[in-house]
Amino acid sequence: MGLHIVGGNFSSLIAPLVAVLLASLSGSWRIPFILLALPALVAGLVVWARVPATGAAQRGEVRDFVQGASGWRGIVRRIGLLLMLDFLLSLVAFSMYSFFPLYLTDKHGVSFAQAGVLTGIMVGVGIIGSPLGGGISDRLGRQRVILMAVISAGPLFYLLTAAPMGLWFLGALAAFGIVVSLHMPAMESLMADHVPAAHLAMALAVYYFFSQETSSVMTAVVGRLTDLHGLGRVFQSLALFACVVSAVALGKMWGFGRPSSDVH
Repeated sequence: MGLHIVGGNFSSLIAPLVAVLLASLSGSWRIPFILLALPALVAGLVVWARVPATGAAQRGEVRDFVQGASGWRGIVRRIGLLLMLDFLLSLVAFSMYSFFPLYLTDKHGVSFAQAGVLTGIMVGVGIIGSPLGGGISDRLGRQRVILMAVISAGPLFYLLTAAPMGLWFLGALAAFGIVVSLHMPAMESLMADHVPAAHLAMALAVYYFFSQETSSVMTAVVGRLTDLHGLGRVFQSLALFACVVSAVALGKMWGFGRPSSDVH
């Protein structure tokens, strides 16, 4: 699962660099948006043409699982708190990613090109974090990796808002990117451990809907709050909220010891 997620991390590393280059060469920010959309459109057509449609039997299995409250209740009872902590971590991370280049230029006075590169590095270090998180979770357990990621994310985010530009800031930048990418393969694998294979695709779809699509709403909220109170204050508030989530995760880690229900 960690190796699978590397594909998305690698694109996150390369895309800002390519976008900055295209914008510099063309003199317009519109050109990168147009040109970088083309590979995604081509890939979508290829997937549409090559992946077979879901059969009627499979659709019936998914419908039975959605309508069967016991299936959902059982999953929520076993891993509901971890899902919520993971969701909050993703919500904070995706909310700040959209505004991080602007934050760098506003607070630290870096150029737009440098802000794009630094943002790409923060997200792209998942090339290291994703397989690392998957490998560690195979040895220590899924829950521990998820909790360690959530516990670390809040203080690192706060350090990003407090540290001046320099080695401490760059170290926190790389560490935050790695920590955020640690939890994804562990969370997907934890769901695979607890959800029947016939229903895993639907469960993952619900998980990704709440963890990623909800961030689009939060982006609008963060943008409005920035207009009202300034980006620095909003980032500090997000960092403090992330620290509260980290404290809850620390309590969970402290309380459960070695989880007997975890699958390695």
